[in-house]
Amino acid sequence: MFFIPFEHLLEVFFGIDTVLKPYRVASLLVIGVYFIKVLFKSFGQLNYKDDIPFYLIFIYGLLISLVQMTQGRFSMRFFNNDTFQISLYLLTYFIMKNMSLTPAKWIRLFWCLTWGIILNSAYLFNAFFFRGDYSRQGGFMNNPNYVALSIVVAIAFIVYRVSVNIHFRKKLFYAGLAIFLLYVFPVTGSRTGLFILTVLSILIFVFASLRSKILTLVAIGGMSFFFLSQNLDKFNVGASFVLTNRVIKKQGVQDVRIPLWKGALNAGNDVFFMGIGIGQFKQKFTRIFQTEYHKTILECVNRGAYLSTHSDYITLLVVYGLPSFLFYLFFLANITRKLLWEIRFATSKASARFYQFSLMILAALAIFGVGSENFLSPIYWALLAFSTVSLIVPFPIEKTI
Repeated sequence: MFFIPFEHLLEVFFGIDTVLKPYRVASLLVIGVYFIKVLFKSFGQLNYKDDIPFYLIFIYGLLISLVQMTQGRFSMRFFNNDTFQISLYLLTYFIMKNMSLTPAKWIRLFWCLTWGIILNSAYLFNAFFFRGDYSRQGGFMNNPNYVALSIVVAIAFIVYRVSVNIHFRKKLFYAGLAIFLLYVFPVTGSRTGLFILTVLSILIFVFASLRSKILTLVAIGGMSFFFLSQNLDKFNVGASFVLTNRVIKKQGVQDVRIPLWKGALNAGNDVFFMGIGIGQFKQKFTRIFQTEYHKTILECVNRGAYLSTHSDYITLLVVYGLPSFLFYLFFLANITRKLLWEIRFATSKASARFYQFSLMILAALAIFGVGSENFLSPIYWALLAFSTVSLIVPFPIEKTI
């Protein structure tokens, strides 16, 4: 978990571009140790029932890929690359779902991920404020949007820890971490991340106690009155303008996702949305968009490069096929229903907050998937595992865990 935010660590410090990313090496070690343990013991009671629709996505995707191999042009290179990565993440996901986790262990694991996110954010802070790199920042991660997602979820986690901790010093420390992450967040320039931050802020407000809601409204009112009565030019903190300028510049400009989605849907329609096969959107990219004149897509076509579909849902519908798309929607709806049930019938404040935060993670992933393809992203798999495994973590727990 700690290594996930450090995908390009070797490239940044040593100029080494390798497929052996730190988190991949860690995943391979986890998988190896787990199966050695299984050899000497047994699987025990497996937790997989809630995940059956999720596993069926990839089973169907593999089957339709085998069918598409016999139908014409099919890139085994892209198929093998995507299948290897997904298999690695899927096995790691399966192992996490079948670990003997207690709430305390779950929280320690999430702190490992959070500290990785905080350290990556510190690198972003240094690059922007001290080295003067005013471009969108990704730090050690390969995409600023993934950085934004990780920061937003880390902020929500810290707020969750504040809500269940009774120690004033810890609350003060956690609050400082959250403010730091919130200050760094605009450097990513992520509009999707901003929307997710807004949604999670609303959920945090909805789940908050009446006292917290009143204090929040008073604080917001006081800050609004203060800033509206001042000259806002003197409050230019720099980082915020990476995001605000990007939002302003994108107004009235067609997002590259629109032609990408249209082209992908046309490709899916050619096979009646039964699926074009794992990795094959990349292989067919040039042919699909040979008549597209969007600047970004045209540059990729001319260079023989490609873009992703920029949407989990479009990917499922086009690459994996309509059955996989429906399996995923059912999976998300079922996990959401169960988390809401646990929230409603929670026997303590600690358990209620635990499930509320898990629901926030799932909401963040569901929203993020609208404009981003995530099945090859380790942060997606880690967060999905955390949100779903929470349903099988035993309670009650102590108030201060």
